Amino acid sequence: MSMALERWGSAWRKVAALGLAAGLVAPFSSAAEHSPWHEHAVRVLGGGVDRLIRLDGSEAFPFFDFGAGWEGGVAFTLNSDPTLEWELEGFRRAASGRQGRRSSVDTDHLTRTVRFSLDRLCLFARRRFGAGRGLFVPWVGVGAGVGCVRVRECLVQETPYGPVEGRADDTTSAVVSGEAGLGLDLYFGRTSAWALTVEARHLVAWDQGPFRGDLTGTGVFLGLRWDFWPASD
Repeated sequence: MSMALERWGSAWRKVAALGLAAGLVAPFSSAAEHSPWHEHAVRVLGGGVDRLIRLDGSEAFPFFDFGAGWEGGVAFTLNSDPTLEWELEGFRRAASGRQGRRSSVDTDHLTRTVRFSLDRLCLFARRRFGAGRGLFVPWVGVGAGVGCVRVRECLVQETPYGPVEGRADDTTSAVVSGEAGLGLDLYFGRTSAWALTVEARHLVAWDQGPFRGDLTGTGVFLGLRWDFWPASD
């Protein structure tokens, strides 16, 4: 009889321990399971890229590297589940610069002024880790896109009699791009729909002519993310 009571007591202690453990874990698992997630998001981004554009050289000028500069963009996101996102992005970069080169005659000075802009549209797939379970949501992604690069070159020659303007060339070229990146979304609260987003991205671009140069570069961006349209399940 005493052995039976002892067994029953041991069994009840195990049940009580399991119940206590379940009671402690339940609030956290429930919050993780039922944390709201949204089917759409909008992001606004801005940041710096290590190379805006590099123009090939010619007989009159060497290559022209614009160096680092600014790029900005907006994006609309469709979330198929809390961890997989499809994003349609639009980015733009633009700048102007001047390059001078002495001609064979010391009294002549040839200058070219270059203005360019690159507009591209990209479809980006992103895998998020830990979405809906915390404030920090890291992610990785890849994408492909198309764009348009416009370049305007104007030549000016300084002579003893004053500047002489040469021809101005305007070219527009199609661009195909491939992109890969990683980043972090930092939410302002566990149930907040707003987040600060930080990302690094590498762009490889192939132009279709008549543009002659290189648009490949790496950028670091900072932006704001807003999730909306709560999921029904």
